[in-house]
Amino acid sequence: MKFILLCILSVNTCFAGLKLSWNDNSDNEDGFKVERRIFSLGLQQEFVEIASVSSDIETYEDLETDSQKSTIFEYRVRAFNEITIEEEPWRTEPVTLYSGYTNTVWTSVNRLTPPNAPNSLNLTFDSIVINANNVIVNEN
Repeated sequence: MKFILLCILSVNTCFAGLKLSWNDNSDNEDGFKVERRIFSLGLQQEFVEIASVSSDIETYEDLETDSQKSTIFEYRVRAFNEITIEEEPWRTEPVTLYSGYTNTVWTSVNRLTPPNAPNSLNLTFDSIVINANNVIVNEN
């Protein structure tokens, strides 16, 4: 997996795309299903299908990671075929057959946004007034 950082030309407007790649080990798939699981704030989600790519495609770029802060992304991929079973004419939808999954890969993405800069800095001195009889401290 490769990590690509893309930046738009404005302050603090950057997003990361995660590029996945795998080896196509078959010559008869209809495509590949890409799944992602997110770990954030100590919570683990289930794997969710995020993309389906055509046969013979061996890469996918996930650009949907830009809104997540301090998150771990885990990915896996599997091949699929959609077939129609002619012996079962009552089926209106094709049946999807899946290969096993690839290994899983993960990365930690930390998007630490700096706090806003403070403004209106002032410097105040305590004034000391000395007269002949006493000292007066004015704390403004």
